Amino acid sequence: MPYISDCVKNNNLKSLKSMLFNYPLCQTPFDLRDHYCKSISDWKNYYPAFCNNCKKKNDCGGFFASSVGDYLNIIKVEVEV
Repeated sequence: MPYISDCVKNNNLKSLKSMLFNYPLCQTPFDLRDHYCKSISDWKNYYPAFCNNCKKKNDCGGFFASSVGDYLNIIKVEVEV
């Protein structure tokens, strides 16, 4: 994400629009959420149990269904308090 953040900052300096696709919203750093796009297709997305009470679930594309398994066991969720 540090590289993506740098790219977004550089794009902003040049008045270029940045859009972030294929990330779950909770995995997108707060400073990049203005560039977030809900983009994972309904038939490919997956919401783990920890998404059930999320206030932003309707705005989020979730995870790719193919990420079920070890990857989802190690993620850190960044939620707004």
